[in-house]
Amino acid sequence: MPDRIARLTFNLREWTGWSREQPAPCGNTVEAHLGQVLGLADFGIPEEYVQAYAQIYSGRLRIMTLLADRLFFEYQHFTVQVRPGTTNLMGPYAGTVLLRPGQLVTLTTPTMDGGLNLAITLEAILDAKLTPSTDPDVELRAGG
Repeated sequence: MPDRIARLTFNLREWTGWSREQPAPCGNTVEAHLGQVLGLADFGIPEEYVQAYAQIYSGRLRIMTLLADRLFFEYQHFTVQVRPGTTNLMGPYAGTVLLRPGQLVTLTTPTMDGGLNLAITLEAILDAKLTPSTDPDVELRAGG
């Protein structure tokens, strides 16, 4: 069992330059552990669309370091959004981000005609030994 769990909130906004109508935003809150890789389903893409989105967007995050007061995650196939409404098409398309509880960073797909903006907030870093999981897929076991 991991020592710490990061509670992350994802707010995903798909956008298109081809229409005034924009897709509805979606999101999700997950509890992630050291080394975990997070993808489209974790970001809040409805399960029935994950396969279709995966053909276009291959962005991933991996929790690299998880300390009591901060985490570092590695991102791929995204770029960091420096100013709202802008996308750095020149990259880099991979890197590492430091977040402390309460901080937010927005990643975006490096595309011009449409893409994804992914706002990531580190809600809390929890001690796994003291905090029951809110994830219904996590089975609690005695011992260990």
